[in-house]
Amino acid sequence: MKVAIIDDEEDARFMLRNILEKHFAEDIKIVAEADGVESGLKVLQENDIDILFLDIQMRTGTGFDLLNKVAKKDFEVVFITA
Repeated sequence: MKVAIIDDEEDARFMLRNILEKHFAEDIKIVAEADGVESGLKVLQENDIDILFLDIQMRTGTGFDLLNKVAKKDFEVVFITA
């Protein structure tokens, strides 16, 4: 499965990436990361993913703001937050 992580906190992305790579390395591939709504939108437009790990509250808006901008939502969303 192809995965993207969108969270404005670099440490949170790092920890989640490490956990996913340690426990699910054979099942997933992290294809992209972003740190906000606009960079996240670009990631979603440029990558075909199966699962999106999405922060609820970011400096540039919310995860829901991002999802409202995405025309094609053919992936599963896992909300993450500190």
